[in-house]
Amino acid sequence: MQLQLTAVSELLQTPRQERFSIEFRGPADRFLGQGMRELEHPKMGMIDLFLVPIGHGEQGYYYESVFNRLRQQPAASLQT
Repeated sequence: MQLQLTAVSELLQTPRQERFSIEFRGPADRFLGQGMRELEHPKMGMIDLFLVPIGHGEQGYYYESVFNRLRQQPAASLQT
Protein backbone atom coordinates (compact mmCIF):
# COMPACT_ATOMS: atom_id res chain seq x y z
CA MET A 1 0.00 0.00 0.00
CA GLN A 2 1.37 3.42 -0.87
CA LEU A 3 1.15 6.48 1.38
CA GLN A 4 1.80 10.00 0.16
CA LEU A 5 3.51 12.56 2.38
CA THR A 6 1.11 15.51 2.48
CA ALA A 7 2.43 17.81 5.23
CA VAL A 8 5.37 18.48 7.53
CA SER A 9 4.73 20.77 10.49
CA GLU A 10 7.03 23.51 11.64
CA LEU A 11 9.69 22.55 14.14
CA LEU A 12 8.49 23.62 17.58
CA GLN A 13 11.25 24.19 20.12
CA THR A 14 11.22 24.78 23.83
CA PRO A 15 14.27 24.90 26.10
CA ARG A 16 13.72 21.19 26.85
CA GLN A 17 12.45 19.63 23.61
CA GLU A 18 11.94 19.78 19.87
CA ARG A 19 8.79 18.51 18.16
CA PHE A 20 7.36 18.18 14.66
CA SER A 21 4.86 15.96 12.87
CA ILE A 22 4.37 14.54 9.40
CA GLU A 23 1.11 13.61 7.71
CA PHE A 24 0.39 11.01 5.07
CA ARG A 25 -2.59 10.19 2.87
CA GLY A 26 -3.46 6.61 2.04
CA PRO A 27 -6.11 5.11 -0.24
CA ALA A 28 -9.80 5.61 0.54
CA ASP A 29 -10.54 1.89 0.26
CA ARG A 30 -7.96 0.66 2.83
CA PHE A 31 -7.77 1.77 6.45
CA LEU A 32 -4.73 1.37 8.69
CA GLY A 33 -5.41 1.32 12.39
CA GLN A 34 -3.14 3.02 14.89
CA GLY A 35 0.21 1.32 15.40
CA MET A 36 3.76 0.72 14.28
CA ARG A 37 4.17 0.45 10.52
CA GLU A 38 7.20 -0.50 8.51
CA LEU A 39 7.58 1.95 5.65
CA GLU A 40 9.97 1.85 2.73
CA HIS A 41 11.38 5.05 1.23
CA PRO A 42 13.40 5.03 -2.01
CA LYS A 43 16.31 6.95 -0.44
CA MET A 44 15.95 6.24 3.30
CA GLY A 45 15.22 2.52 3.03
CA MET A 46 13.09 0.77 5.65
CA ILE A 47 11.88 2.78 8.65
CA ASP A 48 9.41 2.07 11.45
CA LEU A 49 6.89 4.81 12.28
CA PHE A 50 4.01 4.95 14.74
CA LEU A 51 1.03 6.11 12.65
CA VAL A 52 -2.23 7.46 14.04
CA PRO A 53 -5.32 7.89 11.84
CA ILE A 54 -6.41 11.53 11.97
CA GLY A 55 -9.11 11.84 9.33
CA HIS A 56 -10.85 10.65 6.21
CA GLY A 57 -11.74 12.58 3.10
CA GLU A 58 -12.69 12.04 -0.52
CA GLN A 59 -9.05 11.43 -1.43
CA GLY A 60 -8.37 8.87 1.31
CA TYR A 61 -7.45 8.29 4.93
CA TYR A 62 -4.98 10.60 6.67
CA TYR A 63 -2.35 9.53 9.19
CA GLU A 64 0.07 11.38 11.43
CA SER A 65 3.42 10.55 13.01
CA VAL A 66 4.77 12.84 15.76
CA PHE A 67 8.46 13.20 16.60
CA ASN A 68 9.68 14.44 19.99
CA ARG A 69 13.27 14.84 21.05
CA LEU A 70 14.64 16.06 24.34
CA ARG A 71 17.27 18.72 23.82
CA GLN A 72 20.61 18.28 25.49
CA GLN A 73 21.07 20.68 28.33
CA PRO A 74 24.42 22.45 28.52
CA ALA A 75 26.67 21.01 31.18
CA ALA A 76 26.61 23.05 34.37
CA SER A 77 29.73 25.13 34.59
CA LEU A 78 31.91 24.51 37.60
CA GLN A 79 32.70 27.57 39.65
CA THR A 80 35.73 27.61 41.93
